Amino acid sequence: MVTVYRHGRVYYSHPFTEFDAYLASGPDHQGFPVHVMNLVHRYHNYKKACALGQLMLQHGNRQHCLDLWSMVQQYMDVTRPLPDLLMLEACRPLDPTTKAWDQAHGRPERFWRDMTDEQYQKAIKHLNEPNQPIWRKKKKSRNAR
Repeated sequence: MVTVYRHGRVYYSHPFTEFDAYLASGPDHQGFPVHVMNLVHRYHNYKKACALGQLMLQHGNRQHCLDLWSMVQQYMDVTRPLPDLLMLEACRPLDPTTKAWDQAHGRPERFWRDMTDEQYQKAIKHLNEPNQPIWRKKKKSRNAR
């Protein structure tokens, strides 16, 4: 469910599947483009959208907003594991789908929490490599020296 509050009261509440995401773009005070992700209910013309600004403020990088939308979709999909984020790591063993996925793919239970500073820096660099779990060790190619 997505619930939007206005003046301390429920303004509207509908299932997540009834919402569409849209990316609002505009200039900041210096004229640089900024983007913010919003959810809009598909069947009603509410005056207020569900802004995802609490998850990520307006951003100059459009791709980061699209990544946020992918994360929200994965979080809301009960057939998929929770997104692999530090803030959700303690919840991963509590979600049956995520727990099964982690066991099947060999993800350490405390991957983010037990990480050293060096490992964290490598993980940040790794974020630009799509579809590769950070904890999976890369296989050396036969041509590697």
